[in-house]
Amino acid sequence: MKQFITFFCIFITLLLTIGCQQSPETESPKIEVPETQTPETQAPPTEGLKYILLDNGTYCVSKGSAGTCEKIVIPSTYNGRKVSKITKDAFYGCNNITEIVISSGITIIDDRAFALCKNLTTITVPDGVTTIGESAFYDCTNLTGIKLPDSVTEIGDIAFYGCTNLTDINIPDSVTKIGNIAFGKCTNLTNITIPKDVTEIGILPFQTCTNLTNITVDKNNQHFSSESGILFNKNKTTLVSYPAGITATTYTIPSTVTRIAAGAFDCCTSLTHITIPKGVTVIENRVFYDCQNLINVTIPDGVTSIESYAFYNCTSLIDITIPATVSVIGDGVFYGCTSLTNISIPDTVTNISNETFFGCTNLISISLPDSITTLGLHTFEGCAKLRIINFGGTVAQWESIEKLNSWKKDVPARAVTCSDGKVSFS
Repeated sequence: MKQFITFFCIFITLLLTIGCQQSPETESPKIEVPETQTPETQAPPTEGLKYILLDNGTYCVSKGSAGTCEKIVIPSTYNGRKVSKITKDAFYGCNNITEIVISSGITIIDDRAFALCKNLTTITVPDGVTTIGESAFYDCTNLTGIKLPDSVTEIGDIAFYGCTNLTDINIPDSVTKIGNIAFGKCTNLTNITIPKDVTEIGILPFQTCTNLTNITVDKNNQHFSSESGILFNKNKTTLVSYPAGITATTYTIPSTVTRIAAGAFDCCTSLTHITIPKGVTVIENRVFYDCQNLINVTIPDGVTSIESYAFYNCTSLIDITIPATVSVIGDGVFYGCTSLTNISIPDTVTNISNETFFGCTNLISISLPDSITTLGLHTFEGCAKLRIINFGGTVAQWESIEKLNSWKKDVPARAVTCSDGKVSFS
């Protein structure tokens, strides 16, 4: 299926590339097989782990031949030297693992370290760990809880994405950065607290967290705030994230807001009506993505751009007025809006982008202004009831429009009505 998810899938694919990637600046090619170990742990270390000596004189560790074990104990020392890092892809896809014990001394849980450990239920993260890497616990679907120590400063992109049984997680006061989609698809997460020192939160931090009802922000945080469980920046000019589990059906965005962050209302399936304040000028990417019960959105004059997939799969959206101030309509803006029947495009718009109305199966008519110069790929593909296309310009102007592949695929209309006549097409 052609959708934003193009970008999203590329993003995840890059992050999940299999293979332990070693940086020549930090890791030596010297690989050692475990011999005599004297770890300072409550249990003996798992046999068969692989250790790589780093340039700083410490070791990083990965699964070696221990990937089929159910319990992994990672020691704090090996051959008299500290073990400081769980390397990239260390236990990637080890589905037999149910429990992991990490001893003190580890400071980095690197990218994809435990990604796709689908049976992992318990993990002990010790004091001293500072970084939870990108996709570190990606798709650990049986992980129900994790306690992060006060030493953690950064939670990487997609770190806990797809941890569908995660019901509770503490973000310690030491954290300053929460990465993109860090808790995406944590569908059983209900509450989360942003501590006082967080200065940066990436895009879509709680994407598809369908049971999240409340985001709380420490009152001493100087960068973010919350109101009624909704996440804003400190002075409430940016709405960062509206929890998808809130059951209210209507919402009026506060008048102080001038920016709605990308994906802010992602998968908010309870909402039926939203009012956007006058100060907002851009409807960013995916803002109302998959809001399947959204019937009406009031877009104020002053909005100049509606970005890609803003109303993707808003299957109940019946009516929407695009103000005359809008000049940009991005890819797939109304993709899959199956209840949309009629729409007019203002004459400030010059391009109808790729997949803008893809799959709008109940769209009956559309009015295009004479300002249009391009109809993108698959613009009206799958609009099975679209029989009326009106164009504000002349036949000559219509014929000069650049029309990309499949712009009218599966559309029953066989002509466009221009100001001075009709143009037929097959």
